[in-house]
Amino acid sequence: MYHTLVVFALFSLLCACQRETRQSAPRPQTVAGVFLHDISFTFKNGMPPDSILLLRWAAEIAATGGVIAFGLIGSPDSIGQLVRQQFLSSPVLPSDPTYTDRIAYQDSLKIVTRMNDSLAALFAGAATRLLHRQHRHHIWTDVNQGLKQANQFFSELDIADHRKILILNCDGQQDIILPSGQKEHTIHPEFISDGIAVITCGWTNTIHPDSWYRVESPLGLVSQIHSLICKHCST
Repeated sequence: MYHTLVVFALFSLLCACQRETRQSAPRPQTVAGVFLHDISFTFKNGMPPDSILLLRWAAEIAATGGVIAFGLIGSPDSIGQLVRQQFLSSPVLPSDPTYTDRIAYQDSLKIVTRMNDSLAALFAGAATRLLHRQHRHHIWTDVNQGLKQANQFFSELDIADHRKILILNCDGQQDIILPSGQKEHTIHPEFISDGIAVITCGWTNTIHPDSWYRVESPLGLVSQIHSLICKHCST
């Protein structure tokens, strides 16, 4: 009898621990990401993102059920609209699931993952086509306009509670002619609101806020994004 009670107590404790583990398992916060690539003449030696990089980046955002966008930095006429894609949110397993719950969860997860993979491929294809259409190098570089456009995207109400990440594959050299005829060379990082994580690649401007992250090549972007997403997991 005593042995039975001990076994029962241990079994109850194990179940409680498993329930606690399931309830406290971290989930990545939903992410909104913007990737801006510089097509100006000063960045002519910068490595543009290829379809594989765009697909890997999209997959990281898709896993959070978030939204992504891709755009270009050049002269004002090259900015245009962002190529964007919204992904589906993954199903949530109940904290104390039954066998039926687990089966339904796995079936739903497979469907969502398959659909998000397709959406990521569509996004990567659309972004690559935009990049190829605008591949010519622009004489002027309106980085500030790109920052404003990204900030406007992040200000949309339906992504207010998202984790926000901006990628600038850009040298950061602002160089445009104002309507007054004067040239503008000053970069304005303050156009990006607080709370937005910024990753730069190829940045040569001496103005680079300490809170911004820096990678040496586009190959390091995915790992940096993954790190930021995992750093802000929610329970």
